[in-house]
Amino acid sequence: MMQTQGKKQWLDEKKKIRYQLLDEEAQKEAQKWTYKKDNGETVGKLSTSQLRKYYGEVKHLERQMIVLEDGWETIFPLVKMLKAKVAYDSGRKDSKIPHEFKQFIEDCVNSISKDGEENFKAFLKHFEAVVGYYYGIAKVPS
Repeated sequence: MMQTQGKKQWLDEKKKIRYQLLDEEAQKEAQKWTYKKDNGETVGKLSTSQLRKYYGEVKHLERQMIVLEDGWETIFPLVKMLKAKVAYDSGRKDSKIPHEFKQFIEDCVNSISKDGEENFKAFLKHFEAVVGYYYGIAKVPS
């Protein structure tokens, strides 16, 4: 993902989501969550339940942002809390969270600032694209 001064660049110069986030950058990210078995089969490192858990959480935050009067101000701290949740889940003894997924969540959340509602919306679309590519390229464990 393109970065500027340590931050991810979500929007282009016209303040629109960068198309690369939904195409080649999403494909590259999804690829990081996989590995090749000896037989050449591409397998996912992240289980479907863990992926659904985090993607569902982000979509829930999106719905809250739309419904609540001061939506973005209310959910912004909860967006930041995603880092704590993925840290907890990845630190458990029986963790099914690969380092690459933890890094993805941390990098994305770190790139969303208090005035970054549009960045959050771009993150949502990027995450959606990554999920689609992940399911498309890997045999995903349940």
